[in-house]
Amino acid sequence: QFERLELGRILYRSPAMKQVMSLANEYAGSDCTVLLQGETGTGKSVIAEYIHYRSERRENPFITINCGAIPRELIESELFGYERGAFTGASVQGKRGLIEQAHRGTLFLDEVSDLAVELQSKLLYVLEKGEILRVGAVTPQKVDVRFIAATNAPLQDLLQQRKFRQDLYYRLNIGSIQIPPLRQRKEDILPLAKMFIDLFNRKFRKSVEGLTPGAEKALLEYPWPGNIRELRNIIERLVLINKSGVIDARDLRLGSEGQPALLPDTLCRVEIELGQCDNALNYAVQKIVERAWELAQGNQSSAARLLGIPRTTLQNYLQKFKLTS
Repeated sequence: QFERLELGRILYRSPAMKQVMSLANEYAGSDCTVLLQGETGTGKSVIAEYIHYRSERRENPFITINCGAIPRELIESELFGYERGAFTGASVQGKRGLIEQAHRGTLFLDEVSDLAVELQSKLLYVLEKGEILRVGAVTPQKVDVRFIAATNAPLQDLLQQRKFRQDLYYRLNIGSIQIPPLRQRKEDILPLAKMFIDLFNRKFRKSVEGLTPGAEKALLEYPWPGNIRELRNIIERLVLINKSGVIDARDLRLGSEGQPALLPDTLCRVEIELGQCDNALNYAVQKIVERAWELAQGNQSSAARLLGIPRTTLQNYLQKFKLTS
């Protein structure tokens, strides 16, 4: 029997993931802080959401912050908020930080290992006292927040290098879950692949029936360095461009050294005679964007994923090169 989150995103039958989900259910029934560790793409954010929505805080906010995605000079005001006039450019109304916004709910600190050491001490204060101090404020205020943190970095190494506070590590690591990489849970690969085929069939209005035995063998033998995220992305691309109604091993063309080979249908070759073009770089970019737009059949999310760029960046290119749905 497979276990599946209501949102349809957790699917497993491997013993390793059964242990992970057993711990997740145990922690969901308490209010302890939880530290999720695992490689990129293993599903740490999904497990964090699962714990929240199975907990007594499920009716309250689940707020996520990627500690490595926000510039160091901005992350303190994002987390803790600020008072009016706290600094140049501050809103005259002040601002509630993400910790305040998560009041009575859960704050998910993704890539917590990227948090600057000086902010680690302030986070520790919140965890221990249940209080925050906005930037520019003199009086702390009470908050009721459950913290779940995640990292793909080796925290033990960071502790030895004094890049991560030991006291904060112990405070976060009350509930601990190590999420195994996909290569260590091969029993989950084919069920996940079939689930993603169903998902993208609906999204793209396709009718891919499934995988051939050769494709299944290739998926099981591949080491999946990008884990579930890589599997999802590959299946999305294959469903999008599929014309035969089935995914074969020749479609996958998975490399033997940890990298998927270029699929023939997604190959984009641009030939330019340098010195004979007004703007060779702009021409090359235009041809690559046009090819991705053609393969994606006018779907912005898929085209952005094929190009490996944010959707907002793609939209700028579409406008620049006058490409429309």
